Amino acid sequence: MKNLIQYLPLTHPKATMRFMKRLNNAGVMSILDLEDSAQDPFDEAKTSELKISSRNNFLEIAQNTSWKSEDFQLPIFVRVNDMSTSFFEEDIKTIIEISKTKFPISGIFLPKVSTYEDITKTFDLLSLADHPIEIVPMIETKVGMENLELLLTADTAKKFTKIHYGHFDYALDADLWPFPDPNHKFFWNHISPMIELIHKFNKTYIHTPFPFPKNLDLFWASSEYLLNLFPDHQPWIKATIITPDQYLGPIIKLCQDKRGQQTNLNYSGSRAVLSYELPLNQVVFDFNDRIKSMTSGYASFDYEILGHREGDLVKLGILVNGEPVDALAMMIHKDFAQRTGREVCEKLKDLIPRHNFMIPVQAAIGGKIIARETIKGFKKDVLTKIHGGGATDRKRKLLEKQKKGKARSKQFGRVEIPQEAFIGVLKISKD
Repeated sequence: MKNLIQYLPLTHPKATMRFMKRLNNAGVMSILDLEDSAQDPFDEAKTSELKISSRNNFLEIAQNTSWKSEDFQLPIFVRVNDMSTSFFEEDIKTIIEISKTKFPISGIFLPKVSTYEDITKTFDLLSLADHPIEIVPMIETKVGMENLELLLTADTAKKFTKIHYGHFDYALDADLWPFPDPNHKFFWNHISPMIELIHKFNKTYIHTPFPFPKNLDLFWASSEYLLNLFPDHQPWIKATIITPDQYLGPIIKLCQDKRGQQTNLNYSGSRAVLSYELPLNQVVFDFNDRIKSMTSGYASFDYEILGHREGDLVKLGILVNGEPVDALAMMIHKDFAQRTGREVCEKLKDLIPRHNFMIPVQAAIGGKIIARETIKGFKKDVLTKIHGGGATDRKRKLLEKQKKGKARSKQFGRVEIPQEAFIGVLKISKD
């Protein structure tokens, strides 16, 4: 079985079909989502309409005649609605109806499982399908977590082989909000006993993907991988640089600035062979270019991965007009955070065009602002048509009206960030 999975919404059937075919060709399994892709938390009637629409879209996808046998090389799963809702049995009926077509459904993801009876009931309902359909229980409630061992012990009939843990929903249900960030060791310490228990009963543990993949097993991850992956560790490399000795000083300074640790220095004639251990994120963008530039192209650079080491890393977020810009966020060493945050803010101040309202550009670590720049808004001279010094009331009214308009623009205005701004941020360290 392949290791990668991807949830797909059922709101636009043609787009979903295109993605399914591309994912299949790329070796990625699809999970068609009947739950999260069709709901409006503020309107029950709208939610019902969306659920019906998503099931109809699912039928449209299954009955489409453009499918070819090579499009189904990988398993296809479906996430159904919670059993406590009125939508669950309708989802099961749809799946049974689709099982009678040539569209293959390998299994379903069953949300908020708390007892073995939930699995048994679903298993019985799916017995009407034309072929066996696997059940993947999703542990998403406090009760489900507490009953996990009972659930595993009760499965003597081997009605399921995989378990999925929904940490976000569990955090809300167990009053653990705000839940520890998945990038924190406490998170892994919290779920490690659960992983060990699942593997003790020879079940496969399925985990939500996180943003620090060590390898492609992250999605359907093994117990050993999850127990040893801590995202506050960062990859390090062993760098070997061969350079004419007259350039040795600038290269050593560059490596030191990149938090490097010198391990060896040898000479071969007029050439120096320099070995450094460096964090990978410090060399991935411009390190080789800078070495070539400062040595007129005479130096060579090679590296090998050493592994992961714990580092004092923080997530540096960038806010433009109070809104976080995910594409500009970065993981960075704590010692460099303030300086980098200030440089990014200054760069964005120069690259983002002025608007009709003032735009604050901020760098933050968590809830703490560590740097700020302000892009001044355009200011129209509303007093240009008023002459003389006696019309003070009229001047005051015009200025107040302008002030209110700017406040409204700032509240509802949208800041367009040009592509040059993103490129400019990447080039900060190079400059």
